[in-house]
Amino acid sequence: MPRVSPATWFIYSIIMTILAFTIRSEAALLIPAIPNFIVGLILALKRKYYLFPIALLLAFWALFLNAILFVNYGEPVLILGPIVIRENALWATLIVAVRLMTITGAAMIFVSMINPRELIISLEQQLGLPKGLAFALSLAIRLIPLMTYDYHEILFIRRQRGYRTKLIIPTDVIGVLLPLVAVGVDRAYWIGIAAELRGFQLRKKKFNPKYTLWDILILSLAVIQVMVSLAIVFLR
Repeated sequence: MPRVSPATWFIYSIIMTILAFTIRSEAALLIPAIPNFIVGLILALKRKYYLFPIALLLAFWALFLNAILFVNYGEPVLILGPIVIRENALWATLIVAVRLMTITGAAMIFVSMINPRELIISLEQQLGLPKGLAFALSLAIRLIPLMTYDYHEILFIRRQRGYRTKLIIPTDVIGVLLPLVAVGVDRAYWIGIAAELRGFQLRKKKFNPKYTLWDILILSLAVIQVMVSLAIVFLR
């Protein structure tokens, strides 16, 4: 694909995130949700960013359990022994799931299409963001493949200790997330110290916004999705 600046992909993901939080119509949200999720999932799997789809599946499962516990009313849809799943629980899960698909799809596209090192320079020069914020965003993306590796290591250790590796109940999720977050925070802390020791704060920032035709096309694509979603909202 032709070269698109990291700042453009960042703006695109922000627009999709704002759209997911502001649009109240689920039908309108399907416009950005479906294409962004499909493209993002393909790119993430190609780059071996398995953490995103895994986290999304866990989020769907948590949403479903929460809906069964708190908004499980209406006509019965599925009966599993003593558990009766009613239509409002499924509908509530679907509503939030579509929003998560929009946000996660845009995020997967963003992290798959950029280089963390180039992202720092692009955010500073093209958007004028502070150095600290640009570094934090770049570091978060750089940690994604490392956290994927940590995730597989945690599952391996759980398997060796005789615990479940399939995260079925909340305690399984907590048993994986706690060490995963702890390792990620510790790694980020020492990376920040290393950056300061190498004179990160002394580096001069340049503001030089330049956008190519491909940048404009990607941003136009985001605007088109917003306009179509808003049109569906107003026409319903």
